[in-house]
Formats: sequence, structure tokens, C-alpha cells
Amino acid sequence: MFVHDQAKPEQFTKKIAFNVIPHIDVFMDDGFTKEEWKMKVETKKILDPNINVVAHCVRVPVFIGHSEAVFVECENDINEKAVKESEMIFLEGYLWDEGEPKSAFDKAMLLSNTKAMSLSDQFCVERHKPHFLELVKNKLDITFANEQEITSLIDANSFEEIVAFSKQIKKNVVITRGDKGAISILNNELIECEAQKNLNIKDLTGAGDLFAAGYLHGIINNLSTKECLIKGTELSSKIIQKIGARI
Repeated sequence: MFVHDQAKPEQFTKKIAFNVIPHIDVFMDDGFTKEEWKMKVETKKILDPNINVVAHCVRVPVFIGHSEAVFVECENDINEKAVKESEMIFLEGYLWDEGEPKSAFDKAMLLSNTKAMSLSDQFCVERHKPHFLELVKNKLDITFANEQEITSLIDANSFEEIVAFSKQIKKNVVITRGDKGAISILNNELIECEAQKNLNIKDLTGAGDLFAAGYLHGIINNLSTKECLIKGTELSSKIIQKIGARI
């Protein structure tokens, strides 16, 4: 398979290796699979029988993993009062897109006091680079990124260029660097935190989100920047030593 030899599908109607197949369990009379039918029925049973659900389930050939991408259309708009009264909002870059997602982001940022966002993924950065760059430079107060994401965003040739850019925009840019630890840059101040050692790493899923959660917890509780970095590092170090994205 890895040398491109032809393989005849035996368990599925299509080749599963290096492919994504919308075929889990048997197909129902309406064209949906039984797995998709179960998601619809179970969601109504657990949450609300009046919820309208359209599910699309695909089989992805990975060794370990089970995930969902959920798109929700709500009856009511953003709760303006809740956003205004919140100390800060945290936005995820992978939810940003043209059209309604952008409008929702803009509205939330207009109403909020402190705006934080994670760039989420290098693919998201490449896809929305001009828009993300505008957000980072002119709209966000705190930006979370790993080294690859911020490098892609500004087309940096070195880490020194990333530091110079972050100091120039005078916003809080927080960068995770794997085994090199994490840094926070605000104005001309750069604060570092070492990565934890001797970790039994099992799954990197959720590391960025847990780091951001720890860092923002520190800010809300008036911890120092170094303490915020340490708290973020503690949480991200815990999550990567287990399977799944929840502690």
C-alpha cells in the first residue's frame, strides 16, 4: 500500500487506506447510514426531541481517534448581554469563515471587553491568512499560536522575526514551542516558561486548547504572566499524557 501497489477492497465498497468513506454500518432506505440515523435519534433522545439533526458520518483510517465536527444553527442570535458582561471571550480560529461565521466573530469582538483567539491550525492560517493577520494586528488582545502557525501567518524566516513582529504590534502574543516551552510577548517584554520534562506522551489532541485555558485562567485570576504560562503548561502537559482531549 505504501508503495502504491493496487489493493482490492474487501471490507468496504471503496479503498479505505488514504481515503475517507461516508459508509459506517448499513445504508437505510432514506440513503443515510445506520450510524447517521443513530446520531439523529440519540441526539433527540438526550437533548430535545424538537432538535432537527442532519448527520454525516465518515470512516477515517487512523489508528486512534473518534471525533465530531458539529455545526449548529441556533434560533436566537448571540447573547449580547452575556458577551458584554463577560471579562473576556475566547475564539477558535477553525470556526472562522467568510459569511455568517465572520459576522458572528465581528459582533462578538465589538461587544466584548478582552478578545482572545487561537489560530487553531496551520491549515486554517494558510486558508485565511490575510483575515487572520488583520485580526492579530488590529482586533485581538491575546493571540495563541504554536510556532508553526505564527511562522506561517507572517511568513517568518526565523524565530527572531516572530519576536520582532509580536513586539511591534504591542499585543499579547502567546506561542507554544513544543519541547522548547512557551513564551508570552507583550510590548517589549518577553517571558519564557520551560516545557515539563519526562512526559509519557500519548496523544497531542487538546494540548493547545488546554494551554490557552490555563493561561486565561491565570489572567482572570490576576496571576503574573509567568504564572499564566506555567498554568497553561501544566494543563497541556496533563492532556498529552492520556488519550482524548478531556482531563
